[in-house]
Amino acid sequence: MMGSNHALSGLAAGLALAPAVGLTEPTQVIPFSLNVAGYAVFPDLDHPSSSATRVLGWVGEKVSNTLRATSAWVYERTKGSRDEPTGVHRHLSHTWIFALVVGGIATGLTFITPWAALAVYLVGAILAADRLGDWVAVPAAGGAAAAGMVMLDDPTALSWQLGAAVAAGCIVHTLGDALTVSGCPFLFGLLPFEIRGETWWEIRLLGPLSFRTNSPTEHRVVRPLLLVATVVAAWPVLLSPFLSPVLQAFTEMSA
Repeated sequence: MMGSNHALSGLAAGLALAPAVGLTEPTQVIPFSLNVAGYAVFPDLDHPSSSATRVLGWVGEKVSNTLRATSAWVYERTKGSRDEPTGVHRHLSHTWIFALVVGGIATGLTFITPWAALAVYLVGAILAADRLGDWVAVPAAGGAAAAGMVMLDDPTALSWQLGAAVAAGCIVHTLGDALTVSGCPFLFGLLPFEIRGETWWEIRLLGPLSFRTNSPTEHRVVRPLLLVATVVAAWPVLLSPFLSPVLQAFTEMSA
């Protein structure tokens, strides 16, 4: 799946997930959702020319090199007899294990210093803005200011929600890649045995309906569906509280 669609699916998922993690105010929901969107492209740091690697500059390059080397090391020691020869891109960073570890690290860092929370948040905002557009900068800045006010009283108040945003974004990414013909081994490690000679078996959620990345299907079908999903997810937490009074006033005027 293309990076922009990963981010868009992350935005929809973040809007839907926000109430579940105790965030209901727009000043909380919007930055949380944007961070899920940003970290929905994070797993592609395992590719040296991905948008995530590129936009983070030399830091992205260092992280990419480390992640690729770690993925190759783990893959070499866990691959089955019929797995691919090498496992770098779409392997370790595209698993549920990576999502939970990175989310846990993000949460843990915020207990060390609140500046770490700011760094984690900014990375997500930068990645989201790169894929969704510069409009992200304004709500992201507003969200940072609102979160900062909360953290003045309790530096770790939003720690677990930040970690949840990171983990959720990574999970959304793997599910998006599992919709493509290449599939995604996001369940690696859950079953301690080979299936048809593979331990890194790729899951294709759509089966024969899977689409190719950057194909007409992704542009003309998948992206419009993601836009609709984003609007539907935004309705109860953002649009309804704003539009309901307007619609009510209009109805009363028309009566």
